[in-house]
Amino acid sequence: MMKRLIKDFHLFSSYSDQNIFKMANFVGGFLKYGFISDKNTLKTIITYILYDLKNTQNANAFNFSYMAFDRFKTKLKNFSKLCVRLEKTDKVDDFLPDIIEDVVHDLVELAPPTRRRAIDEQTISETDNGEEESESRSQDAIICQQMPKPDPVIAAVADALPKSEPPAIAATVVDDEIIVPSKTVQDEIRYVINSLCKTNLETKCSDIKRLIAKEHLPWLSKYIVLKRVRQEFNFHVLYSSMLNCLNSKTLNSMVLSDTINTIKVLLGRNVGIPSMADKLLIKNLGHWLGMITLAQNKPISKDDIALEHLLNEACEKGGDELLFVVQLVTNILESCSGGNFGPNSPWTTSIINCLFELYKKPNATLQVQVEIEKLCKALKIKLEVI
Repeated sequence: MMKRLIKDFHLFSSYSDQNIFKMANFVGGFLKYGFISDKNTLKTIITYILYDLKNTQNANAFNFSYMAFDRFKTKLKNFSKLCVRLEKTDKVDDFLPDIIEDVVHDLVELAPPTRRRAIDEQTISETDNGEEESESRSQDAIICQQMPKPDPVIAAVADALPKSEPPAIAATVVDDEIIVPSKTVQDEIRYVINSLCKTNLETKCSDIKRLIAKEHLPWLSKYIVLKRVRQEFNFHVLYSSMLNCLNSKTLNSMVLSDTINTIKVLLGRNVGIPSMADKLLIKNLGHWLGMITLAQNKPISKDDIALEHLLNEACEKGGDELLFVVQLVTNILESCSGGNFGPNSPWTTSIINCLFELYKKPNATLQVQVEIEKLCKALKIKLEVI
């Protein structure tokens, strides 16, 4: 059965979201409970998963591997070679910092007792008054320094279950302490959202309401935005429906705030040439922001993000920074196909005119023009009519 499944791996990109979810849970469950005894089959499946975790251009393949991995990551210590390979994979660190945290944890668990003690001592020694360290501890310090660092975006918005105040990155960072639910509740929430689909939406939302106390809403908001929305483009509609079903004004406000804050952090840190990871994130977050605001006839306040001002400012800088902002704005506006903020809306028209001015500039890059053309196609607008 597993061999037949391997033959169909290349077809996953054409599967529906629901079938992708089912297959990911199936494969991840087999790995989690050790049902695959043949070493060659096991190696082939893990190789596919590892490859697709880096294949961010294929959303279905990426989502399959991410969900399958999430299903069996609690058993990482049984796959020591996989831990080492993941720890050395830059793209996985860029897109899936939560996976890297588990990998680093299990690398420490897999280390010999003397190495584990040395790593723990290195963490404590950072607060010492410069006492001389032994040669072996220096070597362990190098190992610790080489371990992947947390994603700056997650650190900036106080995610990753902080035990102290997060670093102050940009003025938009929320300084409130986040009350984190128990590990059991976190696992149950993850399971509920993993199994979410259109047909069971109300049931799963009832489960979330039962599991999450009011003081845990900030944690849930950040989990939705940072762990789900920013990397699971294909599930934006489902997550938006989930928020509507939960019908919590408090949670909706927090999700909007966390989305805007994350976008601002991305814009603030990308001076120069944005990374491919950040380009994907800004597109995903822009699409999500448009979906939870404009698509639901809710405005985007200028105090939160002034889109025209961003475009004019980026136009002066040009190059990759302009493309980065254009990608954000066009993905936000894709939600303007109807409702109060349709193409004929004065607010939307003003921004589209601003984009068209950029399109006509002699030094406009092909990538910028393509992004604007994609928006016009999505909104059924002819460029020559603007």
